Amino acid sequence: MLVKAACHNIVTRGIHLIALVGRCFSIGKVVCARSTLAKPHICLRKTTPPGMTRCLVHRAGLRADILADGTIRCGHQGVRPIGLTVQACRL
Repeated sequence: MLVKAACHNIVTRGIHLIALVGRCFSIGKVVCARSTLAKPHICLRKTTPPGMTRCLVHRAGLRADILADGTIRCGHQGVRPIGLTVQACRL
């Protein structure tokens, strides 16, 4: 995928996103929380071949709220579940 096709998304591999629904997780020092899966973003649909996003339905990603900021760099390793529910993480 072209980098410009990623828009404001973080592209990952090998992460079981469904396990993160309703949980807090971190990417480096950035702490995120979310409870819903996302549909393929319109930007992705506009910049990829027709029909490509069909395979991403229910696998397109998460809508994440950032609870603690930091820098995420290209090639950063590791999305770690924190083990707290979204409600506990926001306290």
